[in-house]
Amino acid sequence: MKKMKRFFRSIQFKIPMLFILLLMISLQLIVANFLTQLESQMISNFQEQIQLQVGFLKNNVQPILAKDTTDEAKSAEISQLLQDYPTGNSIVEIRIMDMQGYILGTTNQTQQSIVGTRSTEADVQQVVVSNTVYSYNYIDGDSRYWEIRFTN
Repeated sequence: MKKMKRFFRSIQFKIPMLFILLLMISLQLIVANFLTQLESQMISNFQEQIQLQVGFLKNNVQPILAKDTTDEAKSAEISQLLQDYPTGNSIVEIRIMDMQGYILGTTNQTQQSIVGTRSTEADVQQVVVSNTVYSYNYIDGDSRYWEIRFTN
């Protein structure tokens, strides 16, 4: 028993233990750095993917909005386009609005009653008035949301 106590107090035990602890701390720092870089890369890849989908949808919607048809016909055509559009797990909802802020279509099937009404959201009014792109990131619990609003 005395030999064991003497071993743990010896320099032959303390130096290797010090190296092991330093190695563990350095590995933790390396992993933390790696995870931070991985998270930022995944977020930028997600944003690029969403931008591509938004560009694709924008290219499909612009000819519909440019047509000289009634608003009901445009809404029906946009609704059909949104029903066929694959949102996947990354997009929660897509709303198409005209330049006055009227909602022409939405992918949310429970919100179909808002089609044809004017949006009262301040973000939408800001985009319509200033004719700029509005982008906003926010986190709600375990979910991250990225809101993009733009005009032609």
